[in-house]
Amino acid sequence: MRGSVKPEPPIPLRPDVIPLPGARAQDADGRFAFLCEVGGAAVAMIDVKRRRVVGANDQFAALLGYGRDTLDELPVEAFADAFARVLDAPLTVTTPDDGHLRWEARWRRRDGRVVDVQVDALELEGEPRRMMIVAHDRRGTRYTEKSLELARRIDAPPGTAVVWVDEPGRVIWANDAASLLLGHLAFDLVGQDVGTTLLDLPRDSWKAHLTAALARGRATFDATCRRKNGFLFPVTVDVHATDLDGERVACCFLADVTARENAKRDLAQAEERYALAALGANDGLWDWNIAASRVHYSPRWASLLGFLEHELPPLPSTWLDRVHPEDRARVEAELHQHLENMSPHFESEHRIMHRDGAYRWVLFRGIAVRDEQGVAVRMAGSTSDITHRKNAEARLRFEAFHDSLTGLANRALLIRRLHQSLESTRATVSEGSLAMVFVDIDDFKLVNDSLGHTMGDMLLRAIASRLKRCVRAVDTVARLGGDEFCLLLEHVNDIADVLRVADRVQEELGIPFNLRGYEVFTSASVGVAVSRPDYHEAEDMLRDANIAMYRAKAAGRGKRAIFDASMRRAAVNRLTLETDLRRALERDEFEVFYQPIVSLETGAVTGFEALLRWPHPKRGLVMPADFIPLAEETGLIVPIGRWALQAACEHAMKWSQMGLGPLIISVNVSGRQLSLPYFVDQVAEVIETTGIEPGRLNLEITESVLMENAESIVTKLKELRALGVRLSIDDFGTGYSSLAYLHRFPIDTLKIDRSFITNPTIDDDPWAIVATIRHLATVLGMEVTAEGIEQEDHVGRLRALKVDHVQGYFISRPIRFEEVPALVASGERW
Repeated sequence: MRGSVKPEPPIPLRPDVIPLPGARAQDADGRFAFLCEVGGAAVAMIDVKRRRVVGANDQFAALLGYGRDTLDELPVEAFADAFARVLDAPLTVTTPDDGHLRWEARWRRRDGRVVDVQVDALELEGEPRRMMIVAHDRRGTRYTEKSLELARRIDAPPGTAVVWVDEPGRVIWANDAASLLLGHLAFDLVGQDVGTTLLDLPRDSWKAHLTAALARGRATFDATCRRKNGFLFPVTVDVHATDLDGERVACCFLADVTARENAKRDLAQAEERYALAALGANDGLWDWNIAASRVHYSPRWASLLGFLEHELPPLPSTWLDRVHPEDRARVEAELHQHLENMSPHFESEHRIMHRDGAYRWVLFRGIAVRDEQGVAVRMAGSTSDITHRKNAEARLRFEAFHDSLTGLANRALLIRRLHQSLESTRATVSEGSLAMVFVDIDDFKLVNDSLGHTMGDMLLRAIASRLKRCVRAVDTVARLGGDEFCLLLEHVNDIADVLRVADRVQEELGIPFNLRGYEVFTSASVGVAVSRPDYHEAEDMLRDANIAMYRAKAAGRGKRAIFDASMRRAAVNRLTLETDLRRALERDEFEVFYQPIVSLETGAVTGFEALLRWPHPKRGLVMPADFIPLAEETGLIVPIGRWALQAACEHAMKWSQMGLGPLIISVNVSGRQLSLPYFVDQVAEVIETTGIEPGRLNLEITESVLMENAESIVTKLKELRALGVRLSIDDFGTGYSSLAYLHRFPIDTLKIDRSFITNPTIDDDPWAIVATIRHLATVLGMEVTAEGIEQEDHVGRLRALKVDHVQGYFISRPIRFEEVPALVASGERW
């Protein structure tokens, strides 16, 4: 019975780790233990002489249905009738080299069931005699082969769990995949009822499926499977009935469909969310099957166009044919770009026709699904009605470039259009091809002050309407603000065309406006600027038209003027002068000159008129007529007048200290100064700080200033008289004094304007006028001073008319402060 051992095994083994066949008997236990631990087969060690099992692994115990601890000393005859005969009889099957025996037998399990096995045996050397046997379940091989055959037939994936059952529905074999799936050892599954142990199904459901499979050959159903630990998971059961070894059995393929069920659940939830979103969304949804050229439009999509869902054909043309003709080519280009994978997504804003025939603005968004070749096969997206947004944007754009009151273009739009016109005609522009007409309403403030701003706004809207009637469709009428308007005239042939428009503007605005029963008359000052090749900026042309308008306004109401280069030079000169004037006070550039005033009774100098001079560091001496009007307009006359008053009083006090006597100092007061609420306090402060006696200070106020605000000025003049200062009316006779007011003014002196003496007309008798004024002054208790005395006979005639004082170039030109003492000390008489 003992066979030889191969001298060199196929794979070299270390004798100290794994004993080789033919090793010493004392190594048998180690070899057996190793095979039991690492082998997957059913292995047992047999004591040959006593015919008992002296060792076995778990697989051997499971094969026979015993516990491992009950196999020790188990008689061989308990499970194998033929086994003893093999041990006693001469060897009939022997592997010549290593004593390997092999035979097939039918063993009894502990539960009485029969199991067909293939047995491999090897007698080991040593005493007592031992034999190692390895048993293989022969039916498992057939089940495995048949399982593979069926798996190929139904295209089951590799690793599918397989369980074979008998007609009652008990497990007769299971593969390793089933063991892993169910959490049981394969032999533990054998004998278990599938319906009660493995599947969680309603009562008799498993029996019904199995009966159907055994009758028809196949049954497939979904079930819930139970693992050994109680965990439940979904499976698909595919049952195939077949005859094997004369028995009707069934092969069950178990596929874990947890992932599939999860995916189905997620899909169902996603579809539910999609359905809810589609119902609740304000956007219309669409799904385009490109291959079939069919589009599903959601009910909301249809309602955006005023239709019900079933009223719209599910075609792409339902959308594209309703796109506004001006937008169609662009939309198709954007769509083509995305379908050709040239853009990551499709997004398009365009107009689409509503059922009522009107066009609505919509925003289309979508993205394509592509096949393996990148070809778009499907596209889905949403549609939003953005009409309100577009209208709001249009309103914002309109408001950004139009005047909110009149609806005319505003300054920004005017400049933009003027710039575009200049740019478009830059290469061929000729002088006069464009024109700007600047219109300013004369005395518009009077309407606001008298009738209120609401009526003023009504007038502006009416003016805007009339101005639009004066131009062509290609021209632009704009309101710059307040009562200023501009007309941009394009494609002008000559200046005569422009002047005709300007004249028509003045004619239109000369027609009275009826505002809620009020008849309002207006006129306009108009400035005209025509284009020239040297205009590079739109602002330049607008500026020049504005300059011309101011020149027209300076000429009187309802005038027009055409810009020329001299106007700009004058404007630049005025701006420069204003800048220098503001700095002159800071730099102490002003100087006070003094013109003597002579008493005709004594012929002596009794005082001086303070006259302001400006020795400009670059321009030389600037006379009052050149800068006083500008100072009045800009308000600079207030600080300048305050400085002149302070300087004149300080000089008068210095003359007193020099022993020149109590000379009267006359200082001119402007209308702006007199209107200051604190002017009286300012005069009082100068008197206090300089120490001059109030009676030596004579304030000269022009006749026109007094009459502009006679009521309020009377009070202020009385306050000045209360301080003790003297008051004179300057340039008397040139204004429009009312005797009703004149007698109320606390005036000390009337100063006859020089024009009555130095520039009389041929028919005038200046001396008669002077005599009349002298008489009037006597009646009112006032003195009279005559200005402009340039000849010796003037002095004689005025003395004969009993005029009190005179001044003029015949007496002396204005002199500096330092020259006054010499003039007074000379004692000259006139």
